[in-house]
Amino acid sequence: MENLVFTTFADEKSATDGLKKLQELDQIGDIVIYNVALIKKNSDGSVTLLHHEGPEASNQPAAGAAVGSLIGLLAGPVGMGIGFLTGALVGAADEDDTEDVTQQFLGKADRQLAPGSLAVVMDVEEDTTFMIDSYMAAYQGVTLHSPIEDEYDEADREQWKELNAEIDESEAALASAVEKDKAQIKAKLDALKEKKVKLTEQMKENASKREKHWHDKIQAFDKKVRQANDDTRKKLKTKQEELQQKLEKSRKAIANAFN
Repeated sequence: MENLVFTTFADEKSATDGLKKLQELDQIGDIVIYNVALIKKNSDGSVTLLHHEGPEASNQPAAGAAVGSLIGLLAGPVGMGIGFLTGALVGAADEDDTEDVTQQFLGKADRQLAPGSLAVVMDVEEDTTFMIDSYMAAYQGVTLHSPIEDEYDEADREQWKELNAEIDESEAALASAVEKDKAQIKAKLDALKEKKVKLTEQMKENASKREKHWHDKIQAFDKKVRQANDDTRKKLKTKQEELQQKLEKSRKAIANAFN
């Protein structure tokens, strides 16, 4: 499963040692890191990016650049990590959805990230949360895990369900309304139906972006597979095939969407 993983450390040595261990686990295929950032919370509450690796690295601020000004736009200090590592998915939802989906996770992570402490933020494929938790405990790292695409899928489904319920309620109200109230109810119903048209297009766009997200992840495996030894290659191929199945499922969902 693909998770956003956030691990806080009390000091820089623990954080850098923890990051090295995570990179070792990635090299042997026990986990697959798509993107990883090392950040530090400063005494004034701002956050500095110390290190970043991943497909989007060339588009990010240089390591060491102060990026505190970005944090307020992304719902707190950890929002920088969300934006760096899952930008494609965050961009697939509107601002309200993004806030709803990430608020609880960001709140927990923000409380963990005290001034002077550091955090490793990763977009990672892991079979179980236990592996990263157990290895990071050796460096006094405290870890949070949050599913990525599942959260956004659920947000879309809930929004769609709620809007349909509102439309059904308004249609029922219109059918039983007295004449003087019909115009107002009809106007509300028309507005809801217009909103549904827009939401339909947005959800299709969201699904397409998630499809691209999975496609990019599958491609990220190719380089790892080529460089791996036989045992690691087998583990990586298994994970890659699981992602391919997700991609095919996503393609079918898009093809059949809203029919």
